[in-house]
Amino acid sequence: MKLIISDLDGTLLMQGEKALPRELFKLIAELKRYGITFAVASGRPYIELKKFFAPVLYDIYFICENGAVVIYQGKTLRKLPLPIQKNNREIVRAFSEELGSLAIAGTHTIYTIKDNPMVSDYYKSKHLSIMKIPSIGALPEECIRLSICRLSQTQSENTLLEQIRRSIGDAVHIIYEDEKWIDIVAKGVNKGSAVQWLQNLVNATKEDTLVFGDNVNDRELFETSNHSYAMEWASEDVKTRAKYTTDCVISAIRGYL
Repeated sequence: MKLIISDLDGTLLMQGEKALPRELFKLIAELKRYGITFAVASGRPYIELKKFFAPVLYDIYFICENGAVVIYQGKTLRKLPLPIQKNNREIVRAFSEELGSLAIAGTHTIYTIKDNPMVSDYYKSKHLSIMKIPSIGALPEECIRLSICRLSQTQSENTLLEQIRRSIGDAVHIIYEDEKWIDIVAKGVNKGSAVQWLQNLVNATKEDTLVFGDNVNDRELFETSNHSYAMEWASEDVKTRAKYTTDCVISAIRGYL
């Protein structure tokens, strides 16, 4: 193997757990000695991921925001921002007033245009700070993701999606995080396309790439490898897209060493 990529939540990090096992960091150090590249591929932003992987921060690649950003040793190697204009007031008006509350993710932090407890409480629960800016034109970096918190879970899904497309256009990809939050990234952004880019960078093929995932946003990830693993607790739809199943990423990796 030349390249190993794993999802975080539900794959390396079990529900309710707040830290990764020390054995994983020992394994990553061992992989490095063998010349094998390790990457984490997650829907989370880099500011969250780096906290989990602090002991190996400069030894692994971070595929963040479902593939929109790739970071290595603190440097952004690849970034696919949302195609929005900084002066697009319609976005803020539609999302903040009509649909719910808006959070804007950059590579380095999260921003909001107006104070709203739904947004601030959510990020506070993740121990993340959120920066208030006066307008979308004051955004100090490119927008990687828009997150919308619904005002009501009874809102019509079709109406909600239509409003999003009217405000931004068709060059977007909509990802559902849960019933309350909706995440929007640039069209074509997914874990699979980011892994293909990384494979070219480290000269790895599908045959010498090993991947792990557990959710629908890992479907494209599975397509990049001939050695794809879904976690045993994944849905049947997800498991049918992977070649194998496992209940432990660390044990599965050691089977290839």
